[in-house]
Amino acid sequence: MNPISPAQSTAPTFSLATLRTVLAELTAEHPDRTWRLVKAANIVAIRTIERSEFNPGWWIESETEAGKYYFVLRVDGRDTCSCQDYLRRGGPCKHALAMELFQRCERRDTEADDLTARVVAFPTPAYDPDRDRFELTAKGYAALASSDPEPLA
Repeated sequence: MNPISPAQSTAPTFSLATLRTVLAELTAEHPDRTWRLVKAANIVAIRTIERSEFNPGWWIESETEAGKYYFVLRVDGRDTCSCQDYLRRGGPCKHALAMELFQRCERRDTEADDLTARVVAFPTPAYDPDRDRFELTAKGYAALASSDPEPLA
């Protein structure tokens, strides 16, 4: 492992189906990046991607060399990377695209797991003291006064 690399790796929390969906969306948005997006998806699927513990960037493991990491950092709204491709050509490289794919997949699954989105309002009828009368039975239990209350006018 590089001397400057993530301390430990964690598995992504999203599925390959989510990755495929997000990859298709990004490819549709940027058809000129198709080749690099496919490479980035391979990185997301099989390599380590970690938020930096000490810097506001990301550690992205090399697609071709396990244990080798590149640092991706957003500067002035653009992603920069420590890889040779970025240094020669500029961005976005496959490592920056892998970070984008990873973040979008995480967001997609977080939104899908948002429990508040699944809350269904339960219609609760208003309390009507004339309809909901209880009487005490001989043993002292509460019971509806009538099994078929009169309809409200």
